[in-house]
This record gives sequence, structure tokens and C-alpha cells, in this order.
Amino acid sequence: MTQFLLQCGWLLLPMGVANMSPVIFSSRLDVLARPIDAGRYFLGQRLFGDHKTWRGFVVGTLAGGLTFILQQVVYEIPSFEYLSLFDYRSIPSHYGFVVGFGVLFGDLVRAFFKRRLGRPPGSAWVPFDQIDYVIGGLAFSFLYFTLHWTVTLTTILLAFLLHIVASHIGFYLKIKESRW
Repeated sequence: MTQFLLQCGWLLLPMGVANMSPVIFSSRLDVLARPIDAGRYFLGQRLFGDHKTWRGFVVGTLAGGLTFILQQVVYEIPSFEYLSLFDYRSIPSHYGFVVGFGVLFGDLVRAFFKRRLGRPPGSAWVPFDQIDYVIGGLAFSFLYFTLHWTVTLTTILLAFLLHIVASHIGFYLKIKESRW
């Protein structure tokens, strides 16, 4: 059971890094700090809001890709093979960038629906704020391989719990504005 949880966490790692990177880089790369929706409205609400920027989308996609490439490199170390649900040598390196894109896409989908419900950016919307990114990342993972339903469900639950922990840590370190 412990190995299975570690494997699901290892699968989740590029998605988690892609999801956290926009927050970490929020005060850098000002040239990309423009809202993706360019201020456009749909049904009286912003499409995504000011918090969803090109900077976050680009940084998150790159971070997911680079994390997966690092996983491919360390896969050659026998103890890291233990953490793997699949042979990392058999997956193309661009997988991580596609999954990073999926993570940010999932976040945009959640933001779109959150705006339709009239919920302001930064307000808590449990559990969707905690799992949108992993659902997007896993959806794009299916372009490369199929995961057993137990892996998918465990990875989503693990993401939910780890997101709450990471968000609280980010809030107390004054990196995030909200605990959720």
C-alpha cells in the first residue's frame, strides 16, 4: 500500500509542480502577466478573471515538462524505478509539457465555471479548487497511456489532500492570499 501511494505521488509530481509554479512565479516575468481572457466577458461574467494569466499558463506548462524530464533522468537510478507505475523511458519527454498544459487547462475550466456561479477569484470552492488541476493533468495523460481506475482515484484523492496542505503552507509563508 505504501509503495502504491508513493507511485501515485510520483505520477502526481509534474502536475503538482505545474499547478504550484504560477503562484511561485507570480511576481516575475511581468511581460506575460496579462489575463488570458483579455478582460472579455461571457454571460455577464469575466471568462476567467485577472488571476489566470499567460505567465501562469506558460510557467506551469514549462514546470510540468521539466519535472517530467527530471523524472526520466532519475528513473535510471534503481530506487526511483520503485516509484514508477510505468517505464519512463517509454514515454516521450514532451509528455510532461502536455500534462503541464492539461493542468493549467483544468484550472481554466474550473475558473470558467466558478465565474459562471458568481464566485470571486480566490474564494474557496471545495473540492474543485483542489482537484481541477489533477483532473486536467490526468485527462491529458490518457493521450499517452491508460491508468487503472484505482490509480486515477487514488491520485485525485492524494492531490486533494496535498493541495490543502500546500495551500495552508503557502498562506502561512505569505506566498498565497488564501488557505484554500
